[in-house]
Amino acid sequence: MTSLFSDAEIQAVLHVTPDSLAEYSGIIDVPDNNQTDEVKAMFLDRQIAILQRQQHTESEKLYCAFAAKYLPEAVAAFKAQLEAYCPPMVVINVVTTTPYFIRFSRLPGGRDLAAIMASKVAAIPLDRTDIQEDIAAAIGQFLATLLAVQGVESVSGEDREKVLKLFRKWSNKFSGSFAEETLGRCIDGFEGESIMQQMMAGMREMLSKPVEECGAPRCEKRHDPGTTNLMQCGKCKTAVYCSPQHQKLAWKKHKQLCYPTAF
Repeated sequence: MTSLFSDAEIQAVLHVTPDSLAEYSGIIDVPDNNQTDEVKAMFLDRQIAILQRQQHTESEKLYCAFAAKYLPEAVAAFKAQLEAYCPPMVVINVVTTTPYFIRFSRLPGGRDLAAIMASKVAAIPLDRTDIQEDIAAAIGQFLATLLAVQGVESVSGEDREKVLKLFRKWSNKFSGSFAEETLGRCIDGFEGESIMQQMMAGMREMLSKPVEECGAPRCEKRHDPGTTNLMQCGKCKTAVYCSPQHQKLAWKKHKQLCYPTAF
């Protein structure tokens, strides 16, 4: 941070909370905040960088708290944006591995995210030359995760072809970088490459486990609408259990990531 910002602004950026992430991503309006969208986006990037340097257990708590409180608003804000890469996308991208995101991605407000992201990417002109490597990497990472969670088939054939052309061009431009890796996941997924299909299926299984399998240690009972209807945690509505006894057994660990949800 430079002297362009006040001590109060600098301290606010260093103190990361669910509310600050929502503020800097433009999801909520703070009456006393007169910062430009560009400054807010810069502060959001700084806060996410702070979280990524923390221990996973600590950052995961904040990601879950944000997702539980603000995910519907974040997704609505993302859908309202014309650009694929925008502050709401940036903040959603860091919470896609939380159980809260997985549950929301199955609700009416979230189940079309992969299709919408692909449509936004497909609208990017093929001859656009100002895309930076880190932005291309973030776009590829977000779409790849959405494809794993919601399936390649959720994207229209027309959008798939447009995204493939664009990502192949970007992949060549950013050869040897993390951007090439994330873009490649999408390319392989759209092309039906067998290893990538297996990887996406494995990722979907891993991310779905907390919202489909009893959270008690060593219990592998899974939610099945036809046979087994597991009970949800009454607070977060995300974790599931096969019995009250198993919910009690899991509480010590689960309470660290249990937050009341807005959905």
